[in-house]
Amino acid sequence: MVYFTKSSEQGAQTQIFLAATNTLDLKASSGSYYDNSKEAATSEAGRNMDTAAWLWGESERLTGVKF
Repeated sequence: MVYFTKSSEQGAQTQIFLAATNTLDLKASSGSYYDNSKEAATSEAGRNMDTAAWLWGESERLTGVKF
């Protein structure tokens, strides 16, 4: 099996793009998903609210921080 990977510099480009971009210039509102410096659709798994609720609860349990 062949895996395609990015260097750490390549992998950080979307985060750098979003941090350096004026939020008024972004079409999407908070919570959008970006890939390769472009807004992208999330996977079906990424939109699963049951999984999101479980993950939030686990994060609170493991960190001891409740919101």
